[in-house]
Amino acid sequence: AMVEGQYLGELQVVGLDKGAAIFAYMDNTPPYMPHSGSIDIPADIDGFPVLMVGEITSSIPVTRLTIPESVVFVDDGLIANLDGLTEIVVAEGNKRLSARDGMLFSKDMRNLIGVAGGLTSVTVPGSVEEIYRDAFRACGRLERVTLQDGIKTIEEGCFKDCHSLRQVDIPDSVTSIEREAFLGCSDALFDRT
Repeated sequence: AMVEGQYLGELQVVGLDKGAAIFAYMDNTPPYMPHSGSIDIPADIDGFPVLMVGEITSSIPVTRLTIPESVVFVDDGLIANLDGLTEIVVAEGNKRLSARDGMLFSKDMRNLIGVAGGLTSVTVPGSVEEIYRDAFRACGRLERVTLQDGIKTIEEGCFKDCHSLRQVDIPDSVTSIEREAFLGCSDALFDRT
């Protein structure tokens, strides 16, 4: 029987919900991370559906992340340590998540959850109302961000440690920028649009 704390390769079971689901943390996980630079999160492990994925770290450069339809929740800092990531794919049947242009969203695209760390420029669509905590955290290559009209909230630590960030276009629709949202972005210029 599977138990909390058990490792399956390098995939750690960090929680069980009535024995019906596992919550997983991945770290350099063969066979889920082949040498191709792609991580494919499994839909299930030993018959237990993977519902949540914690922060992913890797010593192997990762450019692509695939999330199955079983995943309903991801950690705030899910992809913050994957600085070469440029592509995020969410299974079409996933009822909670979606992806587009290297960004991970809620299914309705009202919440921006995470941004691939290998991107240099990002335009966040106006359908997004809230940019989650740590969404851009440690996107070390990111130089420019354009936030389209419609975005209302930029959560705490959202752009933390984006050292290369030079230009951020913020629309008038933004009414809340939480503390330390741009901590470590000392060279960024902000433009109200």
